[in-house]
Amino acid sequence: MKAIANNMDDLESEIGHLAALIGTIADIAIEIPGSDPTMNRVNALLWIARDLSERLVDATTACHSKIIADRSSAPIRMVGGARS
Repeated sequence: MKAIANNMDDLESEIGHLAALIGTIADIAIEIPGSDPTMNRVNALLWIARDLSERLVDATTACHSKIIADRSSAPIRMVGGARS
């Protein structure tokens, strides 16, 4: 494991990895034959987790894009300079 994300790129990447992990686990669980009630419940919960993590990826990407757009459209403020 690496350190906690300290910027939006890292956070976006880590959420993407989590979504991929949950998606892979859900795919594997769905392929298990049988209709065990416990596995049906696990599959349902994995689908929910997969969908939520995918929405988090989309929301984080949109938020990151908005931050970048806001920064690039913000007026440049001059600081410092000669003082008498």
